[in-house]
Amino acid sequence: MFTDDLKQSVQFLGESELLVKIRQWILPVSKPFPEGPGDDCAVIDTYPERKILVTTDGVVLNRHFTEATDPKAVGSKLVKRNLSDIAAMGGVPKNMVMATMLPANLSISWFEAFLKGAVEECLKYSVVLNGGDITQFPNNYFAAYVTLMGSADKVITRKGGKVGDLIVTTGALGGSIHGKHLSFSPRLREGQWLATRKEVKGMIDITDGLTKDLPELLPENTQARIDLSAIPLNDTATSLLSAFSDGEDYELLFTLDADCDWDNFYSDWKKQFTLPLTCIGKINTKAAQHPSALFINDLTNEPIEAAPGYQHLL
Repeated sequence: MFTDDLKQSVQFLGESELLVKIRQWILPVSKPFPEGPGDDCAVIDTYPERKILVTTDGVVLNRHFTEATDPKAVGSKLVKRNLSDIAAMGGVPKNMVMATMLPANLSISWFEAFLKGAVEECLKYSVVLNGGDITQFPNNYFAAYVTLMGSADKVITRKGGKVGDLIVTTGALGGSIHGKHLSFSPRLREGQWLATRKEVKGMIDITDGLTKDLPELLPENTQARIDLSAIPLNDTATSLLSAFSDGEDYELLFTLDADCDWDNFYSDWKKQFTLPLTCIGKINTKAAQHPSALFINDLTNEPIEAAPGYQHLL
């Protein structure tokens, strides 16, 4: 990733030549000026009669990846993390800008491969990379951030749930550090389909684990009654509680209206997708005997003691 050979480093190219290289590397998913790189801002067509979605997320060395990680996988993860946010709102991604924080000793070949990984995901999901920014950081450090824009006919927020609603997840949870945090697929098609269903009331993508993400779907003075035996686990999950604390699953967690016919809904889902869908519980009013608990074990009626999900700045 880093090099002591000056001629193999981004420092040797200098900013102007590096920008020329970047424009070559991202050409398959970029546009000519003024919609692409070349000015202070990119000029982007708006989305008539649709809600505009904007999200931003990044990857940081030794936080989201290590020096041993395939650089293409790092670039891929950067784009997919943002795509997952769009998926959680039921949206369609469209335009993207990228900011990179580069050390002078960053390997040119590493950076090129990183951008190739990002470009491959943009091509796969029809995203235009309109430009971005580079800035120099101290040696042996790297970070990159994307701002992604998209749109949706109907936006699904986190806050539509109510008492009695079912709690449902796509895919399987836990153990993402063993590979899924890099190889995951953002659930864009699934999110877009869910947004067309009137039964879907709230939605979030699972990035920090159930402990941290599920409460975002709960209305005030409620708690989640969870069927622990129903939680779908990845083969790499070390225990059931991995689903609560590991994070970076990038699955969709959503609530279904209490009056929804689950069997019919699930049947409709299976006609569209092979991805598993699992009801893991429902939203209840807070139990008098456990008013401070966020999660109640449906079998024992006792609070579920789970490790905290990922918390920034701790």
